[in-house]
Amino acid sequence: MITVGGREVLFNKTLFIPLNEKAEIAIEIETDDILTIVVVFEEDKIEEGKKNNASFNIAGEDNKGIFTFKNWNSTFGSSIKEPVFFADDNNGKPISFLGNAVKLGEVYKVEIQIMRGGKSG
Repeated sequence: MITVGGREVLFNKTLFIPLNEKAEIAIEIETDDILTIVVVFEEDKIEEGKKNNASFNIAGEDNKGIFTFKNWNSTFGSSIKEPVFFADDNNGKPISFLGNAVKLGEVYKVEIQIMRGGKSG
């Protein structure tokens, strides 16, 4: 078992997601407890002389967590700096997320880490 800050690491992967595609990940938290996450990237059209702000949002839809990275188009990468708590397992333990994304031409390189435990607020 791996822990980070007292949280158990359940999932840690690097994914390559082509532009205009999304990734769907099913993570077995426990027997009969599957967490499904969809990773989506969106970009606003860039107006001349302006820079679009990056944002991250988690929403629930059809029993899935939709992780939307908006304007995460830095070739140097952007990171979630502290755990984002977004769910609880069947035993009430909080589930959190850390991640990093880099845009490499027409592909996003995404590192995703899902953890259980710790404090959710």
